[in-house]
Amino acid sequence: MLKVVITGPESTGKSAISKALSSHYNEPWSKEIARDYLHELNRPYSEDDLHAMAQQQVKEIQKNADSSSSLNVCDTDLLTFIIWWEVKYGRCPQKWVDEWKENLPDLYLLMDIDLPWEQDPLREHPDRRGELKQRYIDKLESVSAPYAIIAGQGPERLASAIRAIEEL
Repeated sequence: MLKVVITGPESTGKSAISKALSSHYNEPWSKEIARDYLHELNRPYSEDDLHAMAQQQVKEIQKNADSSSSLNVCDTDLLTFIIWWEVKYGRCPQKWVDEWKENLPDLYLLMDIDLPWEQDPLREHPDRRGELKQRYIDKLESVSAPYAIIAGQGPERLASAIRAIEEL
């Protein structure tokens, strides 16, 4: 089974592409845990919350893998949490870095920042998307993880994602 993770800075269409790929391939997808978790929190999040969300995300990805037949589409993985930790707290616990390195997917689809920012109270750093995109690239290249940058609007963006998967 192929594992493909959709990743990148906020407001780049990750969830939309995840859902569209799930539909295209008729496979389930693992949703991003953080959005629902933070929506229910009713207080500023803490480092303990990042630990809880990372744990839940790992479980969600595994649950999806158990029900997928040929493609495990993941709307984010531990890479997002690692970068989140580094930006917010200056470092990420080594436990999560090690687990990420041990569970790299077959392909990362790194969503480009060519979509306009959509304001949302749960989103952070609208003015740092370029810097954050580069952080993703640096992390992926540091472990030689295969990735494709996915750009374009609407159907063009989806077609680019499908092409990247089909090239595996």
